[in-house]
Amino acid sequence: MLRGPDEIMACPYCGSLAMCRTWMSGTSFGEIAWSDGKHEHVGMMPPSPPTVVRCRQCAQCYLLAEARKVGTVAPRWFGEDRQADPAWAAAPVVKEPTEEECYQALQDSLRKGPQLERTLRMLAWWRRNDGLRSHPAGDATASAACRRNLEALATLLDEDDESDRLLKAEVLRELGEFEAARGLLGRAGSALYRGAARQLRDLCDRGDRSVRQLSFEESQDVGALIEMAKRTCTQSRLSAIWALSRIGPHAREAVPVLVGLLRDSEVEVAFAAQDALCEIGNWADQAAPVLVKLLGDKRYMVRGMAAKLLGKSGPHAKPAIPALQRALEDESCYVRMYAERALRSLAQL
Repeated sequence: MLRGPDEIMACPYCGSLAMCRTWMSGTSFGEIAWSDGKHEHVGMMPPSPPTVVRCRQCAQCYLLAEARKVGTVAPRWFGEDRQADPAWAAAPVVKEPTEEECYQALQDSLRKGPQLERTLRMLAWWRRNDGLRSHPAGDATASAACRRNLEALATLLDEDDESDRLLKAEVLRELGEFEAARGLLGRAGSALYRGAARQLRDLCDRGDRSVRQLSFEESQDVGALIEMAKRTCTQSRLSAIWALSRIGPHAREAVPVLVGLLRDSEVEVAFAAQDALCEIGNWADQAAPVLVKLLGDKRYMVRGMAAKLLGKSGPHAKPAIPALQRALEDESCYVRMYAERALRSLAQL
């Protein structure tokens, strides 16, 4: 794994600094999908940035996306010649709250907005289930605090959204409310979730309450996945993109949609679309014009991604040479490095 520049963030409550690691590369051999909606990479993949973090100074939990970005600190191998503030380099690495800390933070989050509440409840659920992923117990019972959290989470999930409906069925299954879970799972769904719904019904029939690993081998309907990738729900888009990536070259008709997702407002979606395009292939001619525009994106990670992909686009990237030359002066060393590599690749054509 190759380290990228570290982002320095300020807590929105007390202003204390924290460091968010970024990574430039990794090696993935696929993903593990869990019944509670969590996805884990297989291989030497860097961890995803946390969605919610707990300030080490004031102990408040906040959404990382809402923190103010103060600056970046480049690793030594970048050869960065700009001196960072020593306080930035000394900032502690951001830390996700534990299950118990999530429960404590929920007392305050209820007045801070539904997005933070939902994120904390999901994280507390995943934290609890992390102890069961390697050694699942079918008769696992939730603690009183966990049960209260799951019951509250169920009220936040929208049954009209297919992804939320599946998550709510899983919440009910883990609470032991198997009949209610079957009722939700019995409602008609798209090909993307059909296999998962069948597996959850099987678990209900066995009276199994534990989180389980799922297989999405049945989710091969490329047309249905393309429609799912167009939805507004971030998790739905990510699930569809990951499924298309696993299908590979046979999902070629998804390339136009995936190219459009490179511009997504969610960086995680944009990077997932990048990975899927590389797995599917034959994308460069459609992506190159979009990538040139993304070199001007306000997010340095997206600018770097665009430069990196242009370096893999062959002759289709030749019109991007002037923009890549300008990117050599980018404020981010991450962008400058990939722009230089892309220009070297194009010079060899």
